[in-house]
Amino acid sequence: MKTKGETLLLLFSIIIFLDRISKNFLSDSCLSIFCIKRATNAGAAFGLFSGGLWLLIVASVIVLLLIIYFWKVKKIRLPLALIAAGTIGNLIDRVLYGGIIDVFSIAGSSSFNLSDLSNVVGALLLIAFILRKQKTNI
Repeated sequence: MKTKGETLLLLFSIIIFLDRISKNFLSDSCLSIFCIKRATNAGAAFGLFSGGLWLLIVASVIVLLLIIYFWKVKKIRLPLALIAAGTIGNLIDRVLYGGIIDVFSIAGSSSFNLSDLSNVVGALLLIAFILRKQKTNI
């Protein structure tokens, strides 16, 4: 039987693995409103900070250091594992390619990748935890 820490490490590894696979092996195609189309984003979300590669790399390292610091709070380990996996997946792209490789789009929206999705879900879970914690402390 796996411990919660082992399960989170497995989830973390699977997200990074699937992110790498999706970025390197999926080919362009569309199915209704869901499209797979490889695109490069030299900035952050929605192309913000384009040209700020080193700033974004340093920001990623700071996020990872903060995750290590807050890892002792056991109740938020799932969101932290998701954010860490997303951050590392995108950090790999920044270091290897000088930008993020996005592969998915829904209804012509901005493109994204599995690392982005992991970051968003992790951030939403973290916000939910914080809001729930504040509500119980009132």
